[in-house]
Amino acid sequence: PDNELLTTQIHQDLQNLSALKNNLYAFPSDVTSEGEVLKARFAYAVDEFVKTVQDKMIEERSFEGIEFMKEMFERCNRKRLTMTLIMIL
Repeated sequence: PDNELLTTQIHQDLQNLSALKNNLYAFPSDVTSEGEVLKARFAYAVDEFVKTVQDKMIEERSFEGIEFMKEMFERCNRKRLTMTLIMIL
């Protein structure tokens, strides 16, 4: 998400909400409904941001997980001299 654009939009929305107090034809219910719209918009923006962060975490961790599994597989394929082999010899 474009954080700068989101910040500008939030600022404008709050200014518009505040401007309703000077509107002679606005009712308190208009302020309430505009507030509800803002809450819904913020909730949606936050949800999208959370999804973006989660997707990045999953993407980064899945790549790290694949690298870790490759390393473990390589380690398993190495021949090791263990104590049991030494005692047998």
